[in-house]
This record gives sequence, structure tokens and C-alpha cells, in this order.
Amino acid sequence: MPSADPAQTRPEPCPLCGDQPPGDRPDMLAYGRTLHHCGVCDLIFAPQREHVSIEQERSRYALHKNTIDNTGYVARFERLMTQVPGLDDRARRVLDYGCGPGPVLVELLRRRGHHAIGYDPFFLADSDLSQPFDVVFCTETAEHFRRPGESFAHLATLVCPGGVLALMTSLHPGPRDVATWWYVRDETHVSFYSLRAFDWIARRFGLTLLSTDEREIVVFRRE
Repeated sequence: MPSADPAQTRPEPCPLCGDQPPGDRPDMLAYGRTLHHCGVCDLIFAPQREHVSIEQERSRYALHKNTIDNTGYVARFERLMTQVPGLDDRARRVLDYGCGPGPVLVELLRRRGHHAIGYDPFFLADSDLSQPFDVVFCTETAEHFRRPGESFAHLATLVCPGGVLALMTSLHPGPRDVATWWYVRDETHVSFYSLRAFDWIARRFGLTLLSTDEREIVVFRRE
């Protein structure tokens, strides 16, 4: 009988820090999904074999009904904007990274007098990202990063020195409790972070953690 192909049995490296343990990562099951936990950076992630297709992912986003008339949706952005230091000081260049098909946050920022644009790989892929921004928002997007290490490396380059990166994504409750955590039900959510994971991200990509509500908002300054 032929032996198993090592490439087929080798555990998948962490998509954030790249750690590859010597043995198989233990599976965690949540709502019928398989997840893994990285002991180095504390990321919880879905292995690549669990990812939906790009076409399925785009179709899921297109179903979102998030508009400027949705008061609850707008209120979340308003709360996030209050966490960004100096946002009301002067007109700034601001980016909403992963704005989706309806860039509500961009409209709110423009109403405040900022030079705001949106970028989304599915819906606004041609936005000019050639120059860094004073503030970069990334709301309900980081959980969709299939390769979060690469994505955060890119995000850091979009923030000018001294600028701010403001994230909104639900922080995971730890590997013991993830099996009943509602946030993993969405199959397009493939990367889940904790404050420990964001601390690793800050140290790796030249960021300083400014504030967090320890639930879903994390704000960094680029060094």
C-alpha cells in the first residue's frame, strides 16, 4: 500500500503568523464547520478546504441590505467614529477598506467634510490606493480575510505614519467557547481574532494599539 503523500497530511500553517505545528492541529467543530486555533498568535481560522468559492462569497455580499436609511447600521458607524482620535479636527483623507456594495460609511464621512473613498475587491476594486490615508476604516471585513497576514500587511501600508487604522470585527471568545459562538455561522467568516491576535498584528506591522471596547472595536496608530 502506498504511503500517504506528506503534502496531503501536513497541517495547514496559520494564515496570520505562518506557524506550522509539527503535528495535526486539533479540529474544533462549530455549527458544522471545522476550525483551527493557532497557539502562537491566537487566531482561530477555517482551513482552506472549508472556504466557500469566490463566486459564492460575492453573491452573499450582494444580498446585504445595508443603507444610509438603516438607523441601527448607521449608529454602529457613528459609535466607531467616536473612537478615532482627531477625526473631527480637520478634513482628512479617509479610506473605507471593504466598503461593500453600498458604501454607507463613506457617505457619513463625506458629510463630516472628509475626503473619503471606498475600496472593495468585489464592488470598488478600481479605487486609487496609491497614496496612504490619514485614517483607514476596516469594518466587518477582517473576518473575511482568507490570508490575514497578507491583508494586514497591505492595510498597514495604506495608513500614513501617525495615521489611524480602525477595525470592527467581533472578537472571538476563545477555543473552548467557539463551538456555540454565533459569529462562525456565516461561512464567509474565515478568520477570527482576539486582543492577543491584534497585539501580534500590532507588533508585526508597526502599529500601536490605541483603544478597544474589548468586544468588536480595535483602533491602532501606525508608528
